[in-house]
Amino acid sequence: MNDFVAKANRTRDEAHREIVRVQTEKDLTIEAKGRRIAEIRATANREIDRLGRAYAAAQVSERDDVHRALFGLTFKVGATEADKTAAQASYRDAIFRADALADSRHALRMMGRAQMVGDMILMKAVATVAYENGWDDVLRDFAATSVTAETALNELMVSEQRRTSLQIRSNAGVTFSQIAETSEERTWRMQNVPGANAA
Repeated sequence: MNDFVAKANRTRDEAHREIVRVQTEKDLTIEAKGRRIAEIRATANREIDRLGRAYAAAQVSERDDVHRALFGLTFKVGATEADKTAAQASYRDAIFRADALADSRHALRMMGRAQMVGDMILMKAVATVAYENGWDDVLRDFAATSVTAETALNELMVSEQRRTSLQIRSNAGVTFSQIAETSEERTWRMQNVPGANAA
């Protein structure tokens, strides 16, 4: 995702440099400068907008991938469709049972029982409900069951922090904001774009 941010910043910097170059070009009229700056800005803003949408989609995709890895079903190589269907039915039943848990204390008890018998489907169901309810003690207990679960939980927490961090959202808002119109472009637009004076 940092790649989208870097590309947007590079696009903005290149556009600003090009705009300054046009503004200082002595051989161009105000009209020519305005027209050229409008083209530069429109091209850069389209690219920044595209990168912003890609960044947002990548955030959602990253979170979904980690969420699926942590709480979703996995099937062994060679699992038949019947095996998959049976596992999905078991998972639905386990989610239904976990949804009925009143609090994290009950969830920890059910997690312990699932761990005792090696019932990964029930463990994942309880962990899913714990995540939805913010029961961090249950999630820590689940993460302790394997390095894979611990890694995936850490990745999910980082992803969530990135998504909800005001500073990061603010930085992304600046990074993917549109380049403002210049005075040269405004003058050109007022003279050449129908209805621009009403704007």
